[in-house]
Amino acid sequence: LIFMRDFAHDMTQISTFEGYIGWTHHLFYSLTGAVGLPLLLAAGFGLGLSFFRREARFFPMAFFVLAYYVVLCVCSQEHDRYVLPLIPFLCFFAAHGVLTLSGTGVRKNLYLTVLLSVCVLPSLVKTVLCNQLLARKDVRTLALEWTQAQIPGGSKIALDVPFFMPRLKPTLEQLAEKEREIRLTGRKADLKRVQWLEEAAARDPVPRYQLYFMDEDLNGFMFSKPRIHYDMGELRSRGIEYVMMTKMSGNHQTAFYEELKSRAQLIMRFSPYKNPFIDRPISRIALTAAPFLWRELIARERNGQVIEIFRLNRAA
Repeated sequence: LIFMRDFAHDMTQISTFEGYIGWTHHLFYSLTGAVGLPLLLAAGFGLGLSFFRREARFFPMAFFVLAYYVVLCVCSQEHDRYVLPLIPFLCFFAAHGVLTLSGTGVRKNLYLTVLLSVCVLPSLVKTVLCNQLLARKDVRTLALEWTQAQIPGGSKIALDVPFFMPRLKPTLEQLAEKEREIRLTGRKADLKRVQWLEEAAARDPVPRYQLYFMDEDLNGFMFSKPRIHYDMGELRSRGIEYVMMTKMSGNHQTAFYEELKSRAQLIMRFSPYKNPFIDRPISRIALTAAPFLWRELIARERNGQVIEIFRLNRAA
């Protein structure tokens, strides 16, 4: 009960991050990429068949699929994870379609085996490829281990988009500052979390850093603060010593990145791709979780995005 206010606040604020996506994005990107075109076509056939035959027992699931897809198009985000609730129902309708197509003749089992193999094989191969990536160290883990071994504790580090950065530990002073700020907001869930972090920090001997999170408008989650601009002058005034950057797309902070390259030294680069010349996600949508498109899975040797670590020159 003590967290209900925090829960209600987060639920009402999430709508500010969602909007109209278009009627085809999740169909051709998320669903086709997630289950494969054969299974999606079979699901569409089975769904249409249930309406054509007026199979009333299937109507509740069919209406959910259609209604949820409308919601995805009108009020959602581009990320593929938003279609996850649809997948069990699509598998059901795909099975309905496949059973119908296999018929009732003497070759039913043969047709059924072939159709099921065609539907399942793309997802099976993708699952194997994805599991191989997840079984290896993530790029963020490699960057974390290198940083803790090579950068002295207490150093000031500016981080790009938090989703794609290593999970570095903030200093005890920064945790105490977060606790003071949270007490002013009255958010009990965040307060409990930061207290847990402070207790764990007392027992955890790993190096800790003064972390700063770069942002365009200085908004962000409580645990990705303090925020600073993508600005070399501000980095210098704060005494930032290192900067970690990623490339979510070809136009992500291009001007700042070019200035950073000219005024700082690139000391380490971590890439998830087999081809070292790939410097940004192959998918046009920045992946906050595991990749699922064929071209991403085939090109990678691990999960995560490219991370570049720069050391600022004293005169930068």
